[in-house]
Amino acid sequence: MGKEPHILRYIYWPLILIGTIGLLLKPLASAEGREIRVVGALYEPFIFYDEEGRLRGLDIDMLEIICRTKDLSCRIDVVSFEEALRQVEEGVADIAIGAIYITEERKERFDFTIPYYRTGLVSVFRADNTFQLDMLAGKRVGVKRGATGEGIARGWKE
Repeated sequence: MGKEPHILRYIYWPLILIGTIGLLLKPLASAEGREIRVVGALYEPFIFYDEEGRLRGLDIDMLEIICRTKDLSCRIDVVSFEEALRQVEEGVADIAIGAIYITEERKERFDFTIPYYRTGLVSVFRADNTFQLDMLAGKRVGVKRGATGEGIARGWKE
């Protein structure tokens, strides 16, 4: 911390921060002056290690700004995606970061900020491939365990 955030230098951050910092500060309103335990899974460009082994990414940059703004000490632990959700649910960690999709099931278990980045799931194939969903019948599909893609892939199986 202390150095200008890596990712935010390259995107139009004021618009993101106007909508995000206020919302992220709400759950941290009573946390001023204490240590916040943050967990997240590596998922570039949100959370990743740079060439020098420093934790970087969009979520890391926003977290650093929030911690400075609220005079918080934020300890960040990199864990698996499933572990991040488990630790927040069990109260071991205060916040999970790292491109977490909001699903109906997760809304029942967690409180979320208003989304600050919208995306969708995609499949990647060679340019000369003419893919059809039924081509996956009997095939193994790689997904991130516990993530939204796993649920979609399981739905294909049924």
